[in-house]
Amino acid sequence: MTAPSMIEWTIAARGLRLGYFTDYLKTRCSIQKSSITEECCVWLGVDERGARMNLNQKMAAELVEVLTHFVQTGDLPQLGERRSLQRDDDWQAYRLANR
Repeated sequence: MTAPSMIEWTIAARGLRLGYFTDYLKTRCSIQKSSITEECCVWLGVDERGARMNLNQKMAAELVEVLTHFVQTGDLPQLGERRSLQRDDDWQAYRLANR
């Protein structure tokens, strides 16, 4: 797969792929392969104060669904279109199941 042109790809200090891009408000963001060894993960987010997310493949797949819906429709999925984690206990159960 060819990387989108908005992302400038490089190699990080540990030899991992790192992509820089700016969001709509010109805030510097990045995506990087994580060095976590237990599971395949990526870091994703804004670069200010190290505020990036660490996503495993399952989490990334869920975000891809949301982002694909946004690309196709210009909107986020409506409630009920997909599983929603609306309560704290749902979120805690999800986090424990997806470690």
